[in-house]
Amino acid sequence: MHTGLRDSLCLANVQLRFIKAVNDFLSGERGYPNFKKKHTCKDSYTTNLANKKNPNVILDGCMLKLPKVKEPIKICLHRKIRAGGTLKSCTITHEPNGKWYFSLVFEYPKSEIPKTADNKEAGEIHSIGLDMSLPELYVDSEGNTPLYPKPYRKMEKKIAKEQRHLSRMEKDSNNYQKQLAKIAKLHAKAKHQRYDFLHKLSYGLTTQYDLVCIEDLNMAAIRKSLSFGKSTSDNGWGMFTSMLDYKADWYGCTIIRVDKWFPSSKTYCVCGHIHKELKLSDRQYVCPECGHVRGRDHQAAVNIRNEGMRLYLERRSEAA
Repeated sequence: MHTGLRDSLCLANVQLRFIKAVNDFLSGERGYPNFKKKHTCKDSYTTNLANKKNPNVILDGCMLKLPKVKEPIKICLHRKIRAGGTLKSCTITHEPNGKWYFSLVFEYPKSEIPKTADNKEAGEIHSIGLDMSLPELYVDSEGNTPLYPKPYRKMEKKIAKEQRHLSRMEKDSNNYQKQLAKIAKLHAKAKHQRYDFLHKLSYGLTTQYDLVCIEDLNMAAIRKSLSFGKSTSDNGWGMFTSMLDYKADWYGCTIIRVDKWFPSSKTYCVCGHIHKELKLSDRQYVCPECGHVRGRDHQAAVNIRNEGMRLYLERRSEAA
């Protein structure tokens, strides 16, 4: 969006974010702040509500009025806005595929949603464990896997074909810019398919179960150390767990994170034997102690559920 359309609150938000980035660096919480590069970073800005009596950001039905924009903008709302809220800010994003997105933040009176697991006995808590799996997102403690669409992998050949066409074009020419937009549309399609699937899946889990147990994994380290860059990014596990976190607060579910060093894969869920010689390539767990055979990821998910339940009951007893 042209800089002439950006208001003073937009510039104030940039300054506040820069100050926060510098303070995080000085405190040691994050690394040195990076300056954004033109044409390679997200093209967006945020404006805030300046005055409640004379608001500068107004949403009237499907019409959005922004500062320094003469005419109201017609937008398509993806869901109905709950009554009783105050529009606090709007983030305008121009995607590489040419589409515009408006993220609206509303403020509502604070209301505590009780956790459903807190009001139940240990035997009545409906819990599930999820073990992250690159081919199918996860395997749960009931032995089920979601039918993950793998959006990027399905689009990969088309993207590679269009990128070969791009490599033969003169840089910054009209055809070059058109081809960039074509490639961006393919990436956007894969991203939106991933978002849609993960949103529906996280909603189903947080509304169906009282307790969801997952591993506390470092996805950035997994991408680098195991050479699973594309598969891990297409998997979207980090995004999925973030969705679980905030939707759990909405619907009264409890998320328990099990330590990443907990031997969920090497411990057999029936007899408790730890198979230290188990390799990553072994997809079936054959217990050398009792001889039982079970899928590696399935029995790991059962261990995560059991450990998550133990941690939850321990915290609840300490709080009591």
